[in-house]
Amino acid sequence: MNKVKSIIKRIAQYVLMILCIPAVLIIRLISPWKHVYLGYFDVRRIGHVTVDAMIELGRRQEEKKSNVYWYYALGKTCNEAWLNIMHRHFYIRPWVKWMDMCNRKIPGGESHYRPPGRTTGSRDLTGVVERTGVTMPFTKEETNKAKSWLKSKGWKEGEKFVALMVRDSGYLSAKTQSNNQSQIQKHHEYRNSDIASYVKAAEWLADRDVWVLRMGQKMLNRIPSDHPKIIDYAFETGASPLLDVWIIANCHFGIATLTGMDSIAVAYRRPIVFVNAMPIAHLISWHNIIHVPKNMVYKSSGHPVPLKEHVAHYYFSTVDYESNDIELVDLTEDEILSAVQERYNSLLEDVESSVVDTQERFWNALKQVKRDSANRGCIVYDDLHGWIHPSARVGQDWYDKSLMN
Repeated sequence: MNKVKSIIKRIAQYVLMILCIPAVLIIRLISPWKHVYLGYFDVRRIGHVTVDAMIELGRRQEEKKSNVYWYYALGKTCNEAWLNIMHRHFYIRPWVKWMDMCNRKIPGGESHYRPPGRTTGSRDLTGVVERTGVTMPFTKEETNKAKSWLKSKGWKEGEKFVALMVRDSGYLSAKTQSNNQSQIQKHHEYRNSDIASYVKAAEWLADRDVWVLRMGQKMLNRIPSDHPKIIDYAFETGASPLLDVWIIANCHFGIATLTGMDSIAVAYRRPIVFVNAMPIAHLISWHNIIHVPKNMVYKSSGHPVPLKEHVAHYYFSTVDYESNDIELVDLTEDEILSAVQERYNSLLEDVESSVVDTQERFWNALKQVKRDSANRGCIVYDDLHGWIHPSARVGQDWYDKSLMN
């Protein structure tokens, strides 16, 4: 039966594509006067679709106003509220999928294909988001709903709040119960960290009247703090897709570990401090960020890994770090506090100086990362860092310590 269903599905796809041939030919004929683009958004991952949407909005703003853009949503949406927001800014319809597929099957349709931002890793390599200042505002009703929920927790209008986004094994445990759970968990283990080590930084902010909301959906442990201005949103019954997006999009700044949800803050140009975020060569350099990775030591000797080699060990699997004699050591609560303080103070003082040049050794080391067979995770610098935000940097304390290794 599965084979029969697969065959029927394939036949249906070809029939729909054939029916689209006249429309595709018309689109090509009228292109000298009205150019139509066909593309899609991969809506399955919040970490991609939020940034992809902003990049696309920025690109469109710099192109001809007479162009027409049609899209379809690929996969099951990760967040209904975000998809609703996108519908207000993009023409997204299911039938565009068949026109796009038909256009790509018939030779000569390349100029009408609109590849999504995910094809470049959902990275703004030209700085179009910052340059155009594009945004996707919330409606008055959406904002009132979100503020009403915050006020129910004691928040008052005008008070600052920070979004804390820390990855642990809880999310994947929920997703992989029947799909090689232990193997998948092991692969992503390097991305996890202990929420307890963030309490000191969270309470430091809360003591300065900055609310801290620990974000997430499927978390393993609660944040061990009873401070009245620290809300463990991940365990709140009132959590919703709208709040997931609105809180992060409107936070004073984000504290994140490269979870995927932090891309909402990137899309809405909210400053971020990334802590325990690996690998460092993958830092979001086109955004206003401070990045402090986990520490590295050689397992065989126990010696810290020097800055240049830290950058070069660029992997997306726990096994790869282990096989290269690397042990990842989570930041201490004091190191996390230091990074958060640096982020907080930089915004308090409105620091917008060019900090890229002040950390010359780091950026030079990053530029030397190359593809090679011995270090299969390494990639060319320009693939990830086409445009660098003037405030993007690594944490100063971490940088100074790395120069001593």
